[in-house]
Amino acid sequence: MRKLKKSWITELPIKIVKWIGSISSLIVHTVLFIANFSLVYFDVPLDTVLLILTTVVSIEAIFLAIFMQISINQQSEKLDEVERHELQELRSRKSWKFWK
Repeated sequence: MRKLKKSWITELPIKIVKWIGSISSLIVHTVLFIANFSLVYFDVPLDTVLLILTTVVSIEAIFLAIFMQISINQQSEKLDEVERHELQELRSRKSWKFWK
């Protein structure tokens, strides 16, 4: 199986999805949520705080879905390559040629 060197732009979605699933991501998101809600104590109206929160969460969800789909597509390509390699191996064996 050959390995192609991937550019940073094809590796970025995988790294982002891996980071999102980490403890550090949980900590960062928790701190950001607390900071967002603490804006109420700085006389920012609750409606504005909730608007900021829902906007940011919606945008993040859209990007996360895109990144996850990219990583799923890349994983699917890897599995297809492994399957092609395995089929080539089977075809090269003499026992397979017997059944042709």
